[in-house]
Amino acid sequence: MTAISMRDLRKSYGTLEVIHGIDIDVDSGEFVALVGPSGCGKSTLLRMISGLEPISAGQMSFDDQRVNDLSPAERQIAMVFQSYALYPHMSVRKNLSFGLENLRMDRAEINRRVEAAARMLAIDGYLDRRPKALSGGQRQRVAIGRAIVRQPRVFLFDEPLSNLDAKLRVQTRSEITKLHKQLKTTMIYVTHDQVEAMTMAQKIVVLNKGKVEQIGRPLDLFERPANLFVAGFIGSPRMNIYPGKVVSADGTGVSVESAHLGRFTVPHAIAGIEAEGDIVIGLRPSHLKLGAAEPGAGGGTMTVEQVESMGHETFVYGRTSQSEDLTIVHVPGHFEAEMGASLAFTFDPAFAHLFSAASGRSLKEART
Repeated sequence: MTAISMRDLRKSYGTLEVIHGIDIDVDSGEFVALVGPSGCGKSTLLRMISGLEPISAGQMSFDDQRVNDLSPAERQIAMVFQSYALYPHMSVRKNLSFGLENLRMDRAEINRRVEAAARMLAIDGYLDRRPKALSGGQRQRVAIGRAIVRQPRVFLFDEPLSNLDAKLRVQTRSEITKLHKQLKTTMIYVTHDQVEAMTMAQKIVVLNKGKVEQIGRPLDLFERPANLFVAGFIGSPRMNIYPGKVVSADGTGVSVESAHLGRFTVPHAIAGIEAEGDIVIGLRPSHLKLGAAEPGAGGGTMTVEQVESMGHETFVYGRTSQSEDLTIVHVPGHFEAEMGASLAFTFDPAFAHLFSAASGRSLKEART
């Protein structure tokens, strides 16, 4: 197992800097996901970790050993790409063993590693097939097996499930998580799919425009986003966002007013918050419920624009008066509503997230 440390890591192409002074610690044996929208720098950062992309400035260390100038082979990493990159003319067995053969490893050891990886990934029945005779999920397992047989210090995954259909993605997600528990090897996983990150990783790094927005456990990012970007990116569907204003604040709570949500009191003291200040209010769809607001609760009314029912749950999309953004309400079970219908919704103010309208940063709760 290997711990990875990145300090003030930067990457430039000429005068264009795309990675801006990143600091990340990956503990030994940890599963870390790098997430963010397209162009945020997550794949570039992964290639810097692997040694495929030179580091412009800063330091990368594996177990306190500086690796900035080491090749991928010297770093002892194994990488699984979005494309399977299998040799089409070779059997599964040969695909798995080819890299080890190039290292002139003992044949008995090669066979042992190939057989063990094949059993682990349930592809031992396909060792004599060629890639064209395999399904997409089987090909991806071969690609993962090719990484396993190398017994690397670090596994790097670059959006490995993007080419799979929805059912296979769920299945392979489970297989990779199980693989991590078996091998206990450090893994770094790049994805734009925050559901993958939330369900697989022990720690998530949220990237945006080459900078780290927040690092934390999946539940921490969901419940305590550091800013509006993280609040909107983590969670599916996204968090509902509304403009508002602070009416008053004291040691027991913050009274808030919004044209879309009415007046309510968040029952937590928040340090440094100013009365009459503009804020942004965030509410998860799962924290909204249909129905009129009770005394002390917040709420509003929306005009229904879309209903998505999946049998076990329903998402209702609508607009409050003069709102540009849709309000999303999560309803357990099946629910039906006519387009254009007016529905009241409410929420418990304890679940409201407050952000600075100027900076977008979360207004931290001051709890003892």
